[in-house]
Amino acid sequence: MSLFLITFLLMIGGAVQTLFSIELPLLLCLMIAITLEADRPHALYAALLAGILHDSLSLAPLGISIPFFVLIAIGLCIIREEIFVDQLITYAILGGITSLLKTFYFAFVFSLGKIRPVRAADLLISLAVGLFAGALLAPGVFLVISPLRRACSPDRHRRAG
Repeated sequence: MSLFLITFLLMIGGAVQTLFSIELPLLLCLMIAITLEADRPHALYAALLAGILHDSLSLAPLGISIPFFVLIAIGLCIIREEIFVDQLITYAILGGITSLLKTFYFAFVFSLGKIRPVRAADLLISLAVGLFAGALLAPGVFLVISPLRRACSPDRHRRAG
């Protein structure tokens, strides 16, 4: 997957996530799909860009999301050979789990930094919403990205010429 395509997808995803102005884990789901399709350097680039975009387009302080996205990308690169990267269920499970981790991460960091207090009831609601949003959104993102990746593949252009 090219750097141009990764940048394009994440920019569009950031814009869509901002337009809907709700806590959809769209950038996270995009980063999951990109990480499972790209090599390690491109996956880390996607994680870094997703973290920067997430912070730039949300109320989070700049730089707070980058460690989370990078750690998720590293973890996905490690397990990539052990999972079925072409199955929708894989993306549903990874989307749900990483959305849960994202909710815990931000609740912990925000409460630790006294940026936003965390109440148990709000955290439980956020966890439930994140779980279902990630589990539903990640397979859809995979279905959109896979044909784009194949269409933009350099191998496809070499065979056609």
